[in-house]
Amino acid sequence: MRIVIDLTSLADNFTGIERFALNIAEKMVEADEDNTYIFIFKEEVPARLNHLCKRPNIRAIVLPRKNKLWFSQITLYRTLRRIEADCFLFLAFPAPFFLKKKGMVNAIHDLGCWDCPQFMPFKMVAYFRLMYRRAGKVSQYILTVSNFSKRRIEKILEVPSERVHVIYNGIDDGLKAAKERKADIEEVLEKYGISHGKPYLLSLATLEPRKNVEFLLKVYNEMVSEGIDMPELVMAGRIGWKIQKVIKNSISSGAGNRIVFTGFIAEEDLPAIYAHACCFVFPSKYEGFGIPPLEALYMGATVVLSDIAPFREIFRKYAVFFKRDDGEDLKRVLYEICFQAETTKKRHMEEVERKYSYMGEADKLKKILKLC
Repeated sequence: MRIVIDLTSLADNFTGIERFALNIAEKMVEADEDNTYIFIFKEEVPARLNHLCKRPNIRAIVLPRKNKLWFSQITLYRTLRRIEADCFLFLAFPAPFFLKKKGMVNAIHDLGCWDCPQFMPFKMVAYFRLMYRRAGKVSQYILTVSNFSKRRIEKILEVPSERVHVIYNGIDDGLKAAKERKADIEEVLEKYGISHGKPYLLSLATLEPRKNVEFLLKVYNEMVSEGIDMPELVMAGRIGWKIQKVIKNSISSGAGNRIVFTGFIAEEDLPAIYAHACCFVFPSKYEGFGIPPLEALYMGATVVLSDIAPFREIFRKYAVFFKRDDGEDLKRVLYEICFQAETTKKRHMEEVERKYSYMGEADKLKKILKLC
């Protein structure tokens, strides 16, 4: 088979969606000498894929960076239109709107633009609704990352169940490699302004309303105000949409001196950040999957999650849940974990690594592509 994989999004913000695309593509081609692959990149070939792109059955096409919308709908479209292949695979974002090829497979990670539009700018809601509807019509198959998202796609986009396949996220090879290197924890903590003393509470995500950042900060501040000697709270991740005021208010609050905003965490520093956390808290209002809790489990942290459907589906055996938006319930859980409970971390780490493997998911995707 001749398979085209769009990896142009790797040149932009490296979030969970891009991580999924990178790992699935990497694992698909790693031990495959039978199929021919064409990788489409923006600006440059990522260093991590350089060695693969030198193989005889892989061709890399690098396109010049343009305005983001122009690039995705014009530059990319013109390139793909000229290529003949059996499958066209879009692992991060849907194919250009006007592209219609046999064997198109689009990934839709969640339907937040329908389920929680209040957490996105209006233009982005309109754009993704348009693109996802188009993808539902022209794709031979749709990929998504949880059964929750699969059900939403079937209902909202009216795509038959047999055309929607679940490909789970896994543990990123970059994280595994960084864990093996055992970076100096104290050096990493100092780099991000985190105290070297006791372990801390950690939350890692793009800081935006959908991640329920304001709720977590409010609960934490209340616990400190009530005289509870809480561990430091580390809010890791880049600053997102509509959150600057929330951060400013939290810094000036009574617990402000116990809260650290690190900004974006480099890949090589993630293991050290996870490893020193006594608890990982992820109170999201909406997700398609949730990669940071998976990584935190792999690194041995106790994970606390809101009880939304995808979290219950994926982490039901491994996490501690609280009722979404219920501050008193989250307080109870955090108090028990910080001061009373000890969990079976090692067993969870081993189970998570076995179950959520990008290699296994890539093999599953290859079987789907054979049907194209």
